[in-house]
Amino acid sequence: MARILKILKMPDGSITAILQGRSRFNMVQMDAVDPYMIARVKPRNYIPAESKIEFEAIIGSIRDLAEKIINFLLIFHQKQS
Repeated sequence: MARILKILKMPDGSITAILQGRSRFNMVQMDAVDPYMIARVKPRNYIPAESKIEFEAIIGSIRDLAEKIINFLLIFHQKQS
């Protein structure tokens, strides 16, 4: 599950959403794809990191991935302008 932080309308007419993950889940069944994706989901159990080192490694990976996504969106937006 996720919380919508911001919705951006792109120059090409598409919409980009920035989300904040709240909990993990498994998709049980896809009920619809048009006009929106609708699925039945089952929550996943939270499994905490086993150590501080593992936690810091996970956070570092998330930070790196977020930076790559932001840079990609900035470049994409500049090319569309």
